Amino acid sequence: MGVQVPGRNVARGPRDVRNTELGKLGYGVAIAAFLAMAALLLSGCDSGRIRSVTGDLEATPSPLNFGVVAVERTVSKTIVLRNNGDAPLRITGIEALGDLPSAFVVPDVPSEPIPVAGSREISFGFLPGDEQAYAGQVVFITDSAEQRSITIDLAGEGARPRVDCTESLDFGRIVLNTDKVLRATCVNAGRVDAELRVAGREGEDAALFTIGENLVADPTVVPVGASQLVEVRYTATFLGPASARALLEIPGALEPVQVVELTGEGFASDLVATPNCIHFGSVSPGTVATREVTVYNGGNRTVTFDDPRLLDTSGVFGITRTVVEGVEGPLETLAPQEQAQLTVAFAPTANGAYAGDLQVRSDDPTNPRLQICLTGNGGGADILVQPSSLDFGTIGAGMRARAWVTVRNGGTGEGGPLEIDGVEVDAPESFTARQPTVTVLEAAGGAVSIIEVEFHPQDVGTWNGNLIIRTNDGDTPAFEVPLTGEAKNLPPCSYAIEPPSIRFGAVQRGATATLAAALRNTGTEECVFSSVALAPGTDSVFTQPGGAVGVATVLPGEALTVPVQFDATQSGSFGGAIGFYVSDPVNPQGSIPITGSTVNGCLSVTPGAVDFGQQRISCPAVSRSIRLTNTCTTTVQVTSAALGAGTYATGELQLVAAPTLPLNIPAGGSATFNVRYDPIDEGHDGAPLLFATSVYDITVPVYGSGTSNNTRTDSFQQAERSSVDVLFVIDNSGSMMEEQQAVGEAFDDFINYAVAQGIDYHIGVTTTGITPSGGGWAACPGGVDGGEGGRLFPATNERARYLTPTTPNAVAVFQANVQVGVCHWWEEGLEAAYRAVSTPLVDNADAPNTSLSNDGNLGFYRPDARLSVIIVTDEDDHSDKEPSFYVNFFRNLKGAANADRVTVHGVLGNGCSTASGNGDRYSQVIAATGGTTESICTTDWGRSLVNLAQETFGFSLRFPLTGTPTGAVTVRVDGRIVNSGWTYDGATNSVVFTETTAPAPGSSIDISYTPACGT
Repeated sequence: MGVQVPGRNVARGPRDVRNTELGKLGYGVAIAAFLAMAALLLSGCDSGRIRSVTGDLEATPSPLNFGVVAVERTVSKTIVLRNNGDAPLRITGIEALGDLPSAFVVPDVPSEPIPVAGSREISFGFLPGDEQAYAGQVVFITDSAEQRSITIDLAGEGARPRVDCTESLDFGRIVLNTDKVLRATCVNAGRVDAELRVAGREGEDAALFTIGENLVADPTVVPVGASQLVEVRYTATFLGPASARALLEIPGALEPVQVVELTGEGFASDLVATPNCIHFGSVSPGTVATREVTVYNGGNRTVTFDDPRLLDTSGVFGITRTVVEGVEGPLETLAPQEQAQLTVAFAPTANGAYAGDLQVRSDDPTNPRLQICLTGNGGGADILVQPSSLDFGTIGAGMRARAWVTVRNGGTGEGGPLEIDGVEVDAPESFTARQPTVTVLEAAGGAVSIIEVEFHPQDVGTWNGNLIIRTNDGDTPAFEVPLTGEAKNLPPCSYAIEPPSIRFGAVQRGATATLAAALRNTGTEECVFSSVALAPGTDSVFTQPGGAVGVATVLPGEALTVPVQFDATQSGSFGGAIGFYVSDPVNPQGSIPITGSTVNGCLSVTPGAVDFGQQRISCPAVSRSIRLTNTCTTTVQVTSAALGAGTYATGELQLVAAPTLPLNIPAGGSATFNVRYDPIDEGHDGAPLLFATSVYDITVPVYGSGTSNNTRTDSFQQAERSSVDVLFVIDNSGSMMEEQQAVGEAFDDFINYAVAQGIDYHIGVTTTGITPSGGGWAACPGGVDGGEGGRLFPATNERARYLTPTTPNAVAVFQANVQVGVCHWWEEGLEAAYRAVSTPLVDNADAPNTSLSNDGNLGFYRPDARLSVIIVTDEDDHSDKEPSFYVNFFRNLKGAANADRVTVHGVLGNGCSTASGNGDRYSQVIAATGGTTESICTTDWGRSLVNLAQETFGFSLRFPLTGTPTGAVTVRVDGRIVNSGWTYDGATNSVVFTETTAPAPGSSIDISYTPACGT
């Protein structure tokens, strides 16, 4: 897909290249050819007129009307291009006719011609930025001799959702410890379908109300004119009045959050204590948590009490205060309708679970003994929030700004995970908090939860509030994050988007590419941009590598650069946009369209994208080579190669020493192009490098950033060691018999390390064989002739296919599983690892489309566990995808924020004289995932497997650097300089700790150094 902006022409696609050589024909052959051509032309006679053989383009529907679409949402519609002519027809360009609104997302030029009587589907996108009608025209340029172009009218209208919900629900008086359900009605009174989701609940008593139990989907779509009931449940676990607010979000609406006021009251007709249990949750030893118990006399007579009793053998619970009818003092009597509050404290002395009871005895004839259970955990969950406060800065009136906090579990393993019960803000008129998608966090080093907060001031002034995060952290059950922001009447911002859209073009499938656009202040006043983030409806292949931008102030002449990353591992065409708010009262919102597609044909490029990384301005220019390889059956002609519009200054990105064009690449041949990067200022630089060829266009996105800072800092987070999945990929070729036996014999060293560390492990084996062997000097066991294709060995299930801590005779089982045979000859270890931990194998007990039963990998791979892949081979990898594809897959398998939870290691040739290959492709993936390499020629397999066990099961010991240090290296752990316990390993360009000095789980490791130029 592509984007057309006002006044800008889109580059045309490749022209049809026809080379006719008649000079070598004999006279008779030439006459025959002429007569044949004449007959062909005469066959096109129409009413006595000779016409040429040509294509005839028809487009339906025309005009293309998107109808009414919700503001800030992308929709797509398809035009079918049909060739009604008598010759193939090529679309050579798609251009705007006049000023085309940026709301229309225009596709890229199709790479293939449309055959006679054939058709092509072309998808246009529509992303309205405001409530208004949009119209424009585009022209399809063709290579037809008679029909050079065809014009398509585009139309659409943007509208905001409008949903009106019940303003309040009053549950009345509810008997203590019972519940009641009422329903709020939300009606879609707008012109577009609306999305409705539960944004949370607010108020001191919010925990007593449950919102939206009846909503199956999140979000729930409410069609135009329809209504949606939202159930609210009130559970009266406390006496007296209760109030809260239900928050219902309608994305894109002028008032995106509907507030439903909730009220109710709990009462009792007898003597009661509430709550009937106190769960303190996790409390750090040495600290104290307190809770209150209310004793209420709902009867009609005065009750006399004995002294309250604590049944607590550990001595960690205590009564610290008693208040009767507002007066501190002992609980002796309660007249009818009177109440008392007892403050109970929990002060654990060590890690572990604690339990007790509080007994309140009286002469009440109905309930003479009230018993309240007490539970708590010493250690366990401990909430860590960063940052501890949010300052949104200054934005313009009518703008919105977003910011984010991250929540981690900084506690110990005892007591279970940190559970987020809900988030709210205490100033909903100015701030809104979105409920996090991750609500259960394991102990330190595990996943993080991200909470988004939006600042939407109603008027000018300074606004303050608090984000309240409610969890099971006993000593901080309600963590508060102060919020502040200012709104002003700012002068209108004049800005330009450079380039007007981010067009990745047709990228080699498997690549990970980055490009950027700049929001440049072209006026004389400051510009404020806020909520610069991917718009709803944007395809998930696009991400913001630096995260969304909350608020940014840009001075006149300066720019805010917005990078976007394209994960090109899927086939197809993709689109979306970056949306933002800007300090312009007339046009307060804007967008940057994003388009990209993937190709995977007989013409390929290596690499599929160029990333120069961060380069120092003081260093000489750096260059990268790009190789075009022709695996087509005929010659491919490269007609042009040029850098497109981007975020670079003249001279920063250049094609250098390029071959003379046009260039013919014969079948099986290749050509090399070089691109040079020489940053002259700080910031992001990028552009698409477009190759126009006779088969199809292909684009190589080029990206880098310049810095004047000579010091680089690589940052890491130490992972926890809890659950680990280990996949051994064993070479099953003819030269591997001794190595397979050696791995099996040394395995007890590997697994004993895991047992000593208390690891919850899954250990499986697959082979480097993808398809069954065609026959060789030896047979392979396992039932599939060496073609496991990622299935765990043995696929026949004759014994356990993966080991767990409860597997009987685990060492013997592994020794048998690693004897995978030596029947194969084509090693595809990377592809085997990829298939082993991806769909469909991980989702099925029985692998689809195979003759064996129960040969899938269901149960082996756990999404919440760390993954370690260990490849053992003496040969190079021959997988059918580029190493960058596998790097991208493994780094994103656990989510982009958890790339360090997947590591690939290798036991490889690497210069070994008896090995058949060095394993260079494996080494690229190992280095990119932070893995380590052992030699296949080792004489001490026990030591090698222990090294791998330390990397797999222990804390990370090796931290690979992105550049080569030229001088001193400074290591900081949690902000403190560490001068000992680590070394710099030049062979692997890594900082290496010892097992005894490894940073603790959850630690942040920052390594600073001056990198050598070009690294």
